[in-house]
Amino acid sequence: MNEITLLRRAEEIILMLSKNDFLESLGFQIEDNETFETSILSVKIKGKIMKKIEENSVSILLHTKLGSCKIDVVIIPLDEYSSRIKVNVSGWGFAGKIMKNKVINNLINFVIKAEFEPSSMIQKKLKLKLYTNYMGFLKLLETLPKDESVYYFLVVNKSYIVEIVNGIPLYGEEIKKNCEDICYIELYEFKPTTI
Repeated sequence: MNEITLLRRAEEIILMLSKNDFLESLGFQIEDNETFETSILSVKIKGKIMKKIEENSVSILLHTKLGSCKIDVVIIPLDEYSSRIKVNVSGWGFAGKIMKNKVINNLINFVIKAEFEPSSMIQKKLKLKLYTNYMGFLKLLETLPKDESVYYFLVVNKSYIVEIVNGIPLYGEEIKKNCEDICYIELYEFKPTTI
């Protein structure tokens, strides 16, 4: 399960998830509200999109003849300005397992799209990859420069995304469990430049 804190109200996130922009940010080409296209081993395949939207959750099923992928997103409002989303991705069949990996690997693209205005250009740079534990994670947070023009995202174990805004990391207690013994961290630096 992937957990992400976003500086968006729950209603805003539900709206983003219900639009086709969400699937496009994950690397799928959307033909209409019910059909998508993706490449699997350099072969383009088409499939059907099925969505179930509720008050604080969205479920999306991407179905092809070679397998399916289900994306379940639960939105938990934290306060007036932010929410935590829990994303569970499952895949079955040959194509489903490949689509599941595609969704997990591209989830950070959705976070970028959700946090920054669509009219902004983003310079994304991978700054660091390392294996560490929870104490190393905290030390890394201490060493990051506090620059208001730069945003940082930490991807922990390729599943937990920590956004750092104005030097303040947005994460829950789950990070301690994810990094208890050893965890893999990728640090991304983002510099928004308005068009």
